[in-house]
Amino acid sequence: MRALFLVSQLFQFIVATNLKLAEFKDCQADLIMYNNSNNVKSICNNVGKTNVYNHAYFVDDIMMPFPKKHLSTSQRLIKMGKYIVSLISPEKTIPKQIQKLDFNYDVVFLFDPSILNDCIFNVIHKKNPNAVCYRFEEGYGSYLKEWGNKIKKRLKIERIIRKITGTVTIDKYIKRYYFFEPDLVLFKPNYELCSIPKLSRNNTFLIDILNSSFDYQPDQNNYIEKYIFFEDGNAYAYGEEEDLEILREIIKEVGADNIKVKIHPRSKNNRFTNLGVSTSSDSGIPWELIQLNCKMDNKVMFAVLSGSVFSSKIYFDDNTKVIFLYKCVSNKSEDAKNSDFEKHINKFIEIFGKNSVFIPTNKNELIEQIKKLKQID
Repeated sequence: MRALFLVSQLFQFIVATNLKLAEFKDCQADLIMYNNSNNVKSICNNVGKTNVYNHAYFVDDIMMPFPKKHLSTSQRLIKMGKYIVSLISPEKTIPKQIQKLDFNYDVVFLFDPSILNDCIFNVIHKKNPNAVCYRFEEGYGSYLKEWGNKIKKRLKIERIIRKITGTVTIDKYIKRYYFFEPDLVLFKPNYELCSIPKLSRNNTFLIDILNSSFDYQPDQNNYIEKYIFFEDGNAYAYGEEEDLEILREIIKEVGADNIKVKIHPRSKNNRFTNLGVSTSSDSGIPWELIQLNCKMDNKVMFAVLSGSVFSSKIYFDDNTKVIFLYKCVSNKSEDAKNSDFEKHINKFIEIFGKNSVFIPTNKNELIEQIKKLKQID
């Protein structure tokens, strides 16, 4: 079997590589990584020196998903033009970095049917009409919906156009969707839900491959503190300070030496310098890779609404406690009002136990919960 892995986010690369080594070790596979962050080219070059993939290709193209920078008006017009061409002649919009590929693959592994992924699959389908797609998850949001609203609208329009042009929509060829915890999935797709083996700290080969790919030195992140506080995306983006007030209350209870703050990867400023706590930014290193090199058993993780706190259970089966703080803040984000988020938490508790997640409704309840956890110690 010949396979092609399409990766548009750093965590997707971790998931894809774990899946390749665990379930498809003997298949001949190539990797395409899109240039969506500063260190992708280096990662691609590093993994290309290993024997995990036959070839690793770095793609920087206006059509790629999740571009690093916002596109200008002229760039958007160019992208729209290329998109229209891709609906008619997909081979004409293949990025120059991969034009020499023979595209004779049996399986394409990807997260979603982005425009460029759709284009690449169409070229593969012309070579091999029997080619299929296997999806893999890219984080807690994958468990909530099969498709985002924008993709659903695009696919609906494309189905009409592609009937005329003779090209295909990628969603019709998806046969499997790989998750670390399939029982957590809230939707029921028309294809098979499959399990990915957990990320294992005993898998030294996987760890060596990922560490060398990211040029990551495990000793640069020593999470010895029992408590970890995750900066929320809304807090750094909109300048809200309620999370700081809550963190001050937590520090009073557990001590500054016992807590570390995980700064949001896209945050440009450290808002926590005056609190006397240890902080970690690691913007180029996925949180899951840090955890793979650092056991998290018995840690307590605080977050207003960050999905990162789910990962220790979902990907590693670590014995951790999660405390969500979104009911303790007055300005609720849209995610906090999302019924799918509540359903996900309820299902998470159903699978991992009622003591895996705590959601205090105010600061007093939060402090009481921390005191209870301290007594368990």
